[in-house]
Amino acid sequence: HRPGVTIDNSFLETVERHNMPQRELAEGEKSENVVLEFRPKPEQDMVIACLWNESPDGDEALLSFAAITDDPAPEVAAAGHDRTIIQIKPEHMDAWLTPECRSSGELQAILDDRPQAYYEHKESRAA
Repeated sequence: HRPGVTIDNSFLETVERHNMPQRELAEGEKSENVVLEFRPKPEQDMVIACLWNESPDGDEALLSFAAITDDPAPEVAAAGHDRTIIQIKPEHMDAWLTPECRSSGELQAILDDRPQAYYEHKESRAA
């Protein structure tokens, strides 16, 4: 429930190999996962909108973290994935990180005002 950001130049997503060319599994074919690395073009550091939380879990804290995603960019969908991370513009970072006294509309406007990027992909070696 707390806003955060990560600054990255790529992101990884797992897709089913048969979804990359947008085809159905062949009869008897087993699904196989592949990890794709997406990089924005033009190259840029991405300020990725996130949410995190710390909840008590007995004697320890349960830490959770998630990048905020939306419907996939066309090139991400064509690669077989169903969502894309949301970048925010660097000039919105302070407002995103200090949501107190901001309306949900103001925060949504930050998420809607995204930098333009085309996400090229390749199979990741980090799988």
